[in-house]
Amino acid sequence: MVAKKCHGTQLQEPETGIIQRCQAGDKEAFGMIVTRYAGAARGAAYLLLGRYEDALDASQEAFVHAWRNIRRFNPEAPFYPWYSRILRNVCISRLRRRPKLASVELAEASSPAHPDPDPVLLAQRNERRDRIWRAIMQLPLHHREIIVMQHFQQRR
Repeated sequence: MVAKKCHGTQLQEPETGIIQRCQAGDKEAFGMIVTRYAGAARGAAYLLLGRYEDALDASQEAFVHAWRNIRRFNPEAPFYPWYSRILRNVCISRLRRRPKLASVELAEASSPAHPDPDPVLLAQRNERRDRIWRAIMQLPLHHREIIVMQHFQQRR
């Protein structure tokens, strides 16, 4: 469910209703969908593309494609699996246009800071995270997609 603000209160509106409003041309309703899924979309695109700016561009491009084709979407189905196929296609298209897959921008892959009083533990955790990101980005695209779907999008 997506929360919708109405005069300071929270009303719960099922995704089906929001999608139906989108199909009727309601851009504000689509904004609710974008807000709900933007983080997951950027994360998935980042894992496929390896660069934060590319992930932002790809997820926005995919949302534009989704908006243009929303009338063809079945509002009874969950939105994100449909959208993630669009996003995947956008990412693959961008990868094909690249001369070579770039390395991970590890500074942008950092997780939110945790209050950790021990700098040694913090450094070890950051080093481990960086090794994991490097390893993921060295995998072939189809293996990265499996990791994205399984661990970051909870799809099986």
